[in-house]
Amino acid sequence: VDIGPAASCIREAISELISIVRSLWSTGVMSFLGAKKRHNTGRPEATDDRDKLRNCSIEEKGYEVRTFKNLCLNYFMVLVLKTHKKSSLNFIFKRMKDLQKKVYFLLDQLQQMARELPPKYQQRIPCELLSGLANALLNDTIFEIVKGLMEIQHVTEKHLFQQRLQLINKHSMEMQEMLEKTNNAAERQNQRLLLQKKHKQELKHTDMKLVLQLDQRVSDQQVTLEKAGVPGFFVTNNPLDIKLQMYLLDFILRLSKMNIPP
Repeated sequence: VDIGPAASCIREAISELISIVRSLWSTGVMSFLGAKKRHNTGRPEATDDRDKLRNCSIEEKGYEVRTFKNLCLNYFMVLVLKTHKKSSLNFIFKRMKDLQKKVYFLLDQLQQMARELPPKYQQRIPCELLSGLANALLNDTIFEIVKGLMEIQHVTEKHLFQQRLQLINKHSMEMQEMLEKTNNAAERQNQRLLLQKKHKQELKHTDMKLVLQLDQRVSDQQVTLEKAGVPGFFVTNNPLDIKLQMYLLDFILRLSKMNIPP
């Protein structure tokens, strides 16, 4: 925990408190406290400060010291709070200035990236969308979410590709096994055609399943990013919207690799 600002506040308050204590002492506050106590006990008022202190009993002197300590403590707490409030406001203003600088940087980079897109996609990315995305990216968690989603997608695509590759290898082995077992040329040709038709149907069915899994992965990403408050992301099957969201994801990944102002 950074206690630098708090320590500075306390040092400043102590410095001002010392000057106040000296001022109070020189104006006779201690004498006033003693006189007030003696007035309550019915004793005559002394002529000067030294007489007042000599006439005080031990209990009265203790009362004066304690009262003066409480007075000093109250002053000290007020000064600390005032100084801390001033320091907190300065910190808030500085933080707001830093955030504004960061937003301007993000927005400028996003606008440059958007200008690189084909015209039909540039028209679908208004300034309001880029401004909202820049503000959303002030939260560094968005970068981590996008990176995590991309890693999951890459793992999924690799796994699905392996499944398709295994099926193709299986088809090759079946074809090779059939050719070895069939000696008649005409029968071999007939069996080849049948196997090719069968393999084509199996591969088509498998590809459809893989596409559905990829679509589900895309839908999961849309839901996650929409819940995270990232502009431009919502559940959709529209190819243009999905392509646009892919561009936005690319923008975020590219920004994550830049030196963004803190």
